[in-house]
Amino acid sequence: MIAGTRCQAHSLKHSLERYNGQQGVMQWIVPETGRYSILFDKSQEELLKLENVMALEHEEAVDECSYAGFSELTVNGLCYCAEHRREVCGICNVDHRITNRLKELDPSIPPEEAMGIAC
Repeated sequence: MIAGTRCQAHSLKHSLERYNGQQGVMQWIVPETGRYSILFDKSQEELLKLENVMALEHEEAVDECSYAGFSELTVNGLCYCAEHRREVCGICNVDHRITNRLKELDPSIPPEEAMGIAC
């Protein structure tokens, strides 16, 4: 999920339970904790785990990467193996974790620049 993505909180427990079902906007990821800063509609910001946040906007495209001979799936600006829809795919021998974390930290970076290669 990249900054600016509308999302909805779910499966929260204890003190954050009141946010279940509420919509917000992803602001940034906190690399040290792996949590996402979500700004809820009431101007309240909370740090949530990815498993507790569902993206409401969904935009995807498939690109052929000539340098590696495989298809790359882009979902909301993040890269995945197109055939198996995985961020890390042992079958296709691709790993998009670094590219995706960089994209989450700075959505203005094109994936090919983050990896230092051109598709």
